[in-house]
Amino acid sequence: MILSVFQNFSEFSEIFNVEHFKRVLRADVRIVSSLPSTHLMSRQSIENQIPYDVSPYWIRARFSRLLLILKALDSKLSKNLPPDLQKLRCKVAFHALRFAAPIQDLGNRLSKRMWIEEVFGGKQLFSMAAYFRTFLNSAVGPKTTHFWGPVANWGIVAAGVGGYKKIPEMISGNMTAAMCVCSAFLMRFAWMVRPRNYLLLACHASNETLQLYQLSRWAKGQG
Repeated sequence: MILSVFQNFSEFSEIFNVEHFKRVLRADVRIVSSLPSTHLMSRQSIENQIPYDVSPYWIRARFSRLLLILKALDSKLSKNLPPDLQKLRCKVAFHALRFAAPIQDLGNRLSKRMWIEEVFGGKQLFSMAAYFRTFLNSAVGPKTTHFWGPVANWGIVAAGVGGYKKIPEMISGNMTAAMCVCSAFLMRFAWMVRPRNYLLLACHASNETLQLYQLSRWAKGQG
């Protein structure tokens, strides 16, 4: 498969996720990492042999269906292309091509930096809908356990608030101390994990405050 998407000499693996590409197209085409020496040709020599508005039947006859040449991967459908190649072309463009991890990470960092600079600069470059979609699909969004786990943990805080007015004699010193230690560890985990889980951090910071207060009441009650 030959891709003429970028007018430079970058390797395919430097731009795209190769394993994802192979996995998506495994049932459609045979993908190899390198060609036998009998089939090696320079990129320029191959491109020079293919007219810009060539018929796909000419490609099949010329290359004996050993190669799929994609001259471009824009959003519009290609004319004069058989349905099977049209379908494959769309599958490559919209499903198989996924940027490599370093490029995705760089894009995420740049978009996050742009968002922070614009929001704190008093400008609203991104709409609320776009912000919600970003949060929805984030690593700590509602589609993950990293969101619902902390939400469930807020039940501990609610229980602590419910016992706020209990008399000191009803407070268990051992249990309250254990809760303090547990919340301290979970606060550190929420801070050290990547991406940081601020919802979990806020939950256990609140619980730590409540439990320390209850522990102080218990200690005073012990005289």
